[in-house]
Amino acid sequence: MNTNVDGGMTDAHQKQCRGSAFFDCKPPARCDTARSSTTSIGEAAKEVQEPTLEGRTANQSIAKLPESLTDWSTSTLLVVFYVLALIVAVSHAAMMHYLDGKPTDDRKYMYLAQPYVTSVNILLVAAFKASLCASLTIAFTQYMWRVLRIRVLAVSIIESLHGVRTNPFLLTMWRLACTTPTLYMMALLMWLLAVAILFPPSALTVIRDDVEEQMPYVVPAFDAGYGRDFGIVKKFNQEDLVIGNSSLSSWLPLTKVETPVNTTSMCYLWPNSKLVHLSHVVLVSGAVPVSQSPCGPNCAYNIKFKGPTFRCNTTDRNMTTEYNPGTSYPYYSGGWEGSYSRHSIFTILKLSLTSNIGYHDRWLIQEIRTLQCQPAWAEYAIDMRYQDGLRTISYTTSSGGTITDTLIKGVYPTVQGEWFGSIPTTPVNWIDATILNLQSLNHYAVLDTIAASLAGSYDQIPVPVNGPNFTSSILNGTQLSWAPLEAGFTWYNTVQVFTNNSKWPTYQSKELLPNRTVIRDTQFNVNRNSWANTGPSFRITEQTLNDMVANVTIAAMLAYYPLEVWNQTVVANITTSRNIYSFSRPLNLILPYALSLVASLPFLAVGCNDKE
Repeated sequence: MNTNVDGGMTDAHQKQCRGSAFFDCKPPARCDTARSSTTSIGEAAKEVQEPTLEGRTANQSIAKLPESLTDWSTSTLLVVFYVLALIVAVSHAAMMHYLDGKPTDDRKYMYLAQPYVTSVNILLVAAFKASLCASLTIAFTQYMWRVLRIRVLAVSIIESLHGVRTNPFLLTMWRLACTTPTLYMMALLMWLLAVAILFPPSALTVIRDDVEEQMPYVVPAFDAGYGRDFGIVKKFNQEDLVIGNSSLSSWLPLTKVETPVNTTSMCYLWPNSKLVHLSHVVLVSGAVPVSQSPCGPNCAYNIKFKGPTFRCNTTDRNMTTEYNPGTSYPYYSGGWEGSYSRHSIFTILKLSLTSNIGYHDRWLIQEIRTLQCQPAWAEYAIDMRYQDGLRTISYTTSSGGTITDTLIKGVYPTVQGEWFGSIPTTPVNWIDATILNLQSLNHYAVLDTIAASLAGSYDQIPVPVNGPNFTSSILNGTQLSWAPLEAGFTWYNTVQVFTNNSKWPTYQSKELLPNRTVIRDTQFNVNRNSWANTGPSFRITEQTLNDMVANVTIAAMLAYYPLEVWNQTVVANITTSRNIYSFSRPLNLILPYALSLVASLPFLAVGCNDKE
């Protein structure tokens, strides 16, 4: 076909239109001018009606749309999928609310196991995404057909619209966003759903929870007067019997002429050797030895019993003596005071500590602090706690009474017709007075082990130190200026060393050591763990002394005797650690679901309102 009148197409342009997609074919610029020839217009129209590459005319491809896409059932299906997504979101929130506080390993409900819950979480978020994406896909398709009916788009744009829901890289095409922004936003929202569903499962976390319950348990106790398992042991000869075994003390039943017939008396001998060792360990370490929990790694219980203690009086006095430099003076002394009797225990523990105040020429002034402690007993209230197997002990004491003379005549029933009047060993035959007497002996045995460790002496050498002088009067009232002193524990002696024709003075040193006492190695020495100090520094009060007594008593309760000897049945608070579900991050579930559902509504409305 040759060139037509103004507004017609050339043969070459028509061939170009047949060889390309309909929407990419544009008439030459002069086609926009008014056409004067009806023949040319008809021919141009005829050219337009020729088949495209898809085998139909462009007008036919636009006009023949699937009617089912605009039918009411399509809109209904769109709403159904949206409602289904809403139901899934609500169900997911309800499930997490139900699981909040539930154990992850509850044997009663196996479906609550963590693997199952994780699977359900993944299933629900996948169902939510699938339902909402299905609803958006229907709206996307409806609106895309509407756009294609009313607008002419490039083939590349149409192909991108069909593939943008499966290929996220097409979202980078800026022409697609500019040409069809609504469809672009729909596709973007569907891809953002894949990110949004990552957060809801994290709303449910697993945390550790401690659950307390009360259960009865048999626990160690301290019962110094308990008579079971105190066997009779023959020693020395037929007339010396020692009761030991499980007792804290060894004591001697006695039969005297003056005692009533068929009865016996007793006196204290010495502490049990195991108790002596245990007491030494506690004194040196300053703590109760490690023990195993009788009620599990996490539990707590309280027990009460009668235990030993000291009642002390403290006196302070100053003493002025003659000062000889290089001479040793008493620094510490301790031990039982009083005479030994086979019918009574020792009565007073006396501990003396001497502090140097100052010196003036040949005079030395010192302060002497003396503790005089009487053996006594107190009511102990022990709080034992174990957390992850680590033990914590706290206790309180309330004053009871003093330990009385252990000689009580006529309290032991004997067996008639046997030598000596044999002492029964079964618990039922130990009467109350005997139990009280045995309790006093065992209380005293604990105190005796501590007194034996502290008994002895420790000397010092007063050493001048730098410091301001002070004024004080001596006994006759004379005011003197005194220079300060401190306790030294190394004795120095000048020795002349001869080498050839020279004579050099030098010194020999000798450390002052404690006499029998181990107090230097105990917690009473505040310098025990200090390498910078050359000697000890003792701090002894009634409180520190009784703290040590309590540690030895509790150690005897926990480490020395098995449960079958001393025990109590108590109600223990058992703490069981378990993993539970916690709906601790509700926003991680609410926000993604809510934003996705709300953001979808405008696009779904566009899809529902699309009509033929």
